Amino acid sequence: MANHRASLLRICEIIPVALALLFGFLPACNQENNGRDGGNPDADGIDGGGDDDPGEPFLLIFDPGAQACSQFMIQRTAAQELALRGRIVFRPGTITLPRDADSFSAELIDEVHLTGPEPVQAQPDGPGEITHEYRQQVWGYRHLYTYTQAFHAGSRPFGIEATFSFRFRDGVSDPDELTFDPDRVGEEPQGYNTDYTQVSILGFLDNGEDYLKEKQTYRSCTFSSLPSYRVTAGLEGGDTIVLFKRYLKPNMGTGPAAVTQAEIDLDGRRRTVENYFQTAYAADLHNFNERYLVVLDPPIGDIHGVHFEETNQNDPPTVVDLLDADLAPSGQRTVTGYVDEEAP
Repeated sequence: MANHRASLLRICEIIPVALALLFGFLPACNQENNGRDGGNPDADGIDGGGDDDPGEPFLLIFDPGAQACSQFMIQRTAAQELALRGRIVFRPGTITLPRDADSFSAELIDEVHLTGPEPVQAQPDGPGEITHEYRQQVWGYRHLYTYTQAFHAGSRPFGIEATFSFRFRDGVSDPDELTFDPDRVGEEPQGYNTDYTQVSILGFLDNGEDYLKEKQTYRSCTFSSLPSYRVTAGLEGGDTIVLFKRYLKPNMGTGPAAVTQAEIDLDGRRRTVENYFQTAYAADLHNFNERYLVVLDPPIGDIHGVHFEETNQNDPPTVVDLLDADLAPSGQRTVTGYVDEEAP
């Protein structure tokens, strides 16, 4: 048996990975190279300094005001997106993530507010917990830390599942710490169809099964690092709607986007809306058929909100819906001009 293992080790040293895959040697190579208890290399891919040294822990750093907000997911209506608004406020401080722990309790969250346009504060059902998984892979390794916590928002159950990933791939290490602040959720915003993200935060209302009504994905509340765009809709009679959005144009897939401010001029009166829970953006794959909804508080006369959407994938909208107190269409205004452009 000793000779057999030694032969396998020599093969692992001299045969390229591709050839090892072809002839089935790779599982044996991985098993031998895993190190202590399945292997816990340092961030540089080397063992922490012996069988009893797992290496320095990873860190989650939460600055004061650190937050994350539920953002759009393709194919939903703007009204569905409004109903799935959510904001998480993190507890300031630093969380250490040991490389050799299977699970441990953790307190990451101070506040959770859910659903628009009038959010409900969720209450925790118990402490949060982090579970740790280590994966040895062809290109290196990955440490996955999954945080879960249960809440209730009024009569509705709510759960959070956040995954923080640290990896060493092809000789390059991810940072050993992730920083969260009022604008950034551990890393810079990326497209929705990416090969790898270090942070994934999901929310589940009720049973958490209905994609259109119960599932959330949390990202930056501000997208401050993304380009700013101005959407201007001219209406019959000289009224205007101006929206400001942050948007990352996708090379492929779908780009993150969110309305950050709205200026609504109707019937000689203006409302400026900056409240996250009173605006919604929706779109389909590749950001086609963009849809917008803004709630007015206080209303303009009987108009409590406005809604409009592109047609034929990305053609301008033809009408703006005027919404009543239940945010249901109660009238329309014809769109006479429409511009969607990057803001200076």
